[in-house]
Amino acid sequence: MNPPMSIALLVQRLQWPVPRVRWETARQLANLVEAGDRQARDALLAWSASQRLEADGLILPSLIYARTLNDQLSFQEVSKAIAAPSLLSDALLAASYPDDAKRLFTFRLEYTKEGFNAPPEPLFDQGVTTVVPPIFRHALDAEEHRTGLPFLDQWRGEWSALQRVQEEANSLAPDYFFAGDRGRTGAFDLRQRAVFVSAFLRTLTWAHLECGMPRSYAIGMAELALPFNRGLFDFKGSERPVWSQGFLGRFEELGPAAFARAAWRDAAATLEAGFEPIALDMIDHNERLAVRIQVQRVLAGEEPRDVEERQLAHPAWVSTQGPRWSLEGTLPLPQRRRQTPGLRPLCVAADPTVFGRAHIDLLGRLLLADPLLATGPALLRCETDRLTLTDEGGLLSTLQLWYADWIPTHPPEFGLTGSLTACRQAALRAFRAGCDVRTPRLAHVQIARREQSYQPFEVTKRTFQL
Repeated sequence: MNPPMSIALLVQRLQWPVPRVRWETARQLANLVEAGDRQARDALLAWSASQRLEADGLILPSLIYARTLNDQLSFQEVSKAIAAPSLLSDALLAASYPDDAKRLFTFRLEYTKEGFNAPPEPLFDQGVTTVVPPIFRHALDAEEHRTGLPFLDQWRGEWSALQRVQEEANSLAPDYFFAGDRGRTGAFDLRQRAVFVSAFLRTLTWAHLECGMPRSYAIGMAELALPFNRGLFDFKGSERPVWSQGFLGRFEELGPAAFARAAWRDAAATLEAGFEPIALDMIDHNERLAVRIQVQRVLAGEEPRDVEERQLAHPAWVSTQGPRWSLEGTLPLPQRRRQTPGLRPLCVAADPTVFGRAHIDLLGRLLLADPLLATGPALLRCETDRLTLTDEGGLLSTLQLWYADWIPTHPPEFGLTGSLTACRQAALRAFRAGCDVRTPRLAHVQIARREQSYQPFEVTKRTFQL
């Protein structure tokens, strides 16, 4: 029996080129399966069983692990629905169905035994750092340098073998999304990405079965292809605050400094008692003007000149310590802060060890209070509309993160999201008193203008103390 048209269309969106669409689709399908919708369940399994690329074979087990749907879907029916298994899909299945992990035999995994002998492929060489992020090549480059094995040649050979069978379009850039606008960018995944990623996964299978790469090590490398992160899977985003919407006219009227002060006041007025902002990121843009305003509390010395003459440093990225493939867990103190110029913000960027491709728009934007402000361990949790950080004193920090709009493109450096990070005032006061430091507000404003919608933007930047 064919599924209803609405469910059939929904399932097909699991391969939509916009990562956020795939994320929303997976969440809606998970909701239906969890609610007992038999038609959605059967349609999802049938769709997965029809996929012949390892990258697509990750979607079902990743979705099940992210939503914990192992009670709704049995191991037997899920394993049968993965037509192109990989080391990572098996690891995801083992995490969801630990009692059945022993039934995941490696003879099911496919690879080209001597793919490294394949002839040169110009299309592969052109797409290896454009169709997929450069991190895939960097990972195999590092392994080739470490072991002397022909990882890149094997990847090329696996791609050639898959391309001959799959016959996916050889597009290297998503021209049909840009419509000639050179001033906008976005994260888009062509079908060629699935071929490149599948070849990458098959290369790791070759390394494990033919070259002795430890299974756990190969799975760790394969995690670059993870579709969904458990902690972020059910995060819908916060409702966009009224004061952050359509502010371009008001910005032009007030000017950068006055508008930034007003925005900070508006943001502070929305917080619960006992909390204050420590980071604000606002974005608004139309065809000819884009504005991004970042205001953060920073660590500074006693002299006001120390603030006026310096820039805003990037927040340190801190990986959570918790369940595998999940954002949630303990947020430790940064062990090695990146040596970036400028004043250090009082927030850090929470970074799961494995992010998940569907959530790529949020990478580097999950800003929470630095664990340095916490009393005891700082525990990060994802709620449907915000992220929270708690310590021995209770709620320490919150992150409200919203989408500026649903348009999948944006001016470079401006992104799709805005955010407001808050911190417990008592923790801030104790930190200032205990460390004898100042925490002034530093604003960084980016303004992009152009005369015609088809031209590149001209960007000006300014940093100042509020």
